[in-house]
Amino acid sequence: TGRVDRLEEAPERDSTRRFVIVDLKTGKSKPDGAAVANHPQLAAYQMALLASGEKVAGARIALLGGSKPQIFDQPALEGEDLEQWREWVREVALSARGPYFEARPSQEACRYCSFDRLCPARERGRKVVE
Repeated sequence: TGRVDRLEEAPERDSTRRFVIVDLKTGKSKPDGAAVANHPQLAAYQMALLASGEKVAGARIALLGGSKPQIFDQPALEGEDLEQWREWVREVALSARGPYFEARPSQEACRYCSFDRLCPARERGRKVVE
């Protein structure tokens, strides 16, 4: 599940109501433009809104934690880009179907994982008796 922080109406184009998805971040880390353009969380929000029948004008990360707020935009997902994200979601869904889920550790993902101490791919998560 996910929860969108904010939806803003974009200026109308051709009398079509479109939305910009805004993800509010309070930390001080600053993503670069390329990272936001390929940000999976923003893309997932866009795909969810598109699936509900709404028009999407794009998504953005609004950094509020520094001395000056900053905004980084992800363009609207369309055409090949949208299909590429959909294919990626299909692949993730297939790999997670079970009954087994292959652990794929990464420094970034493992930092926030709730199963770190149980994960067989991590040294501290290995079984005591093999």
